[in-house]
Amino acid sequence: MNVIEKLEIMKQTGSGAEKTLSAFIMNNLFKIDKLTSINIAKVTQISQPTVVRFSKNLGYSGFAQFKYDLMANAKSIGKQPREKFEIDFSNDINSVIKLNSQSTLAGFFEVVKSSKKIYLCYPRELTNLVMSIIQDFNDIGYLCMPVEYNAAKSIVETALTDSDTFILLPSLKEKVPDEIELLSTIKDAEAASFKVTLDKNENSIADGLLYASTLHSGDMAFIALKMSLQTLFYYTCQYCFLKHLFPGNPTT
Repeated sequence: MNVIEKLEIMKQTGSGAEKTLSAFIMNNLFKIDKLTSINIAKVTQISQPTVVRFSKNLGYSGFAQFKYDLMANAKSIGKQPREKFEIDFSNDINSVIKLNSQSTLAGFFEVVKSSKKIYLCYPRELTNLVMSIIQDFNDIGYLCMPVEYNAAKSIVETALTDSDTFILLPSLKEKVPDEIELLSTIKDAEAASFKVTLDKNENSIADGLLYASTLHSGDMAFIALKMSLQTLFYYTCQYCFLKHLFPGNPTT
């Protein structure tokens, strides 16, 4: 059994981290020569030691040996699958930009930039990603706070002000409890509210709707969702940072 066959099995039978790593590596099989255990860990939000242990569990001495065997096996697959993988990966990364109009994104960026506090309301499955986003905002001087779905109502009722922005993130597993009541309370506090949704046809009483995409099903859907959200908040953070550096100039 070669390494690619092992990864396909691991996608179905492995632990949560093993499924995520297997799916990510298979989706980037023809870019494996450019990947390291460190950047795989960063993108998948899984620790670098876990990536190395994953390689060893597949029978290798470490990540380097695993990577070289993958590169050798990838060459035997041919050009057509490579093109499919690259197209899918590119679509995942750029989907959030393609799905939202420039005016919608610009409005979202500007509201976030002007906020005293930014609250990210998230499902437990996105914990690692949200903590990374929060760190990015804190690094450029913004106060960004995590709020799990089950604690959202309490935070909104006791801590929210009219200078804050509350952002609801989507989930593949959970629903926001009492979402309409939650958004109504945010409006009563005169805070800004945005919802990131996977449903292009969704209606919401939030001040703004942004769309993310999961172009895959099964194991890949979660990775696609995380990449889509990473893209959205990367550009949001970049906008806020550049506006802070150059307040009088338009940001591209």
